[in-house]
Amino acid sequence: MSGIYGIDPFFTYTYDDPSYNQSSSCAETFHPSCLMAYLEKNHPKFSEIVKNTKYYVGIFSDLQFRGTLFVPREDSIPDDLLRSMDINFCRRFVEYHMMDGYFPKNVLFTSPYQQLQTKIKGQYLTAAMYELSNKDLTIVLNNASLIEVYDNRIQNAFVHVISNPIPLNFFS
Repeated sequence: MSGIYGIDPFFTYTYDDPSYNQSSSCAETFHPSCLMAYLEKNHPKFSEIVKNTKYYVGIFSDLQFRGTLFVPREDSIPDDLLRSMDINFCRRFVEYHMMDGYFPKNVLFTSPYQQLQTKIKGQYLTAAMYELSNKDLTIVLNNASLIEVYDNRIQNAFVHVISNPIPLNFFS
């Protein structure tokens, strides 16, 4: 956009308004039934990782988002990992723990072995059925993370709680 000084009122006048464009004036509050509100309330460490992406906060707070998220237990995310994550690692971490679309427990149990497409193109999670010592079946992701709690249904997502973060592949 171009303009000549003196013609466009936006470029001609400046207003002394101390409240304009301050970060504190944009308080982040989320709709109580969206995924981001759920993460802030129940998974503060993972919520911090999502906020560090500078991108997925808006997506997870959008009520039209439809996705499935595998969230690690809070005690399985080390504090030093949180401190050492940069924006790119945070994005990759979140993208590797999520899929587009709803995948409830009954869909995940349709096959004893399957590949699940993450948000990272070309990166798959292997999902295999695993029998626990008490004869219950669960799913193990990438031979490393057990799904402990299934089907936390939020308005715009399904959340499954896993035992630990899914190990990332760094070769792509």
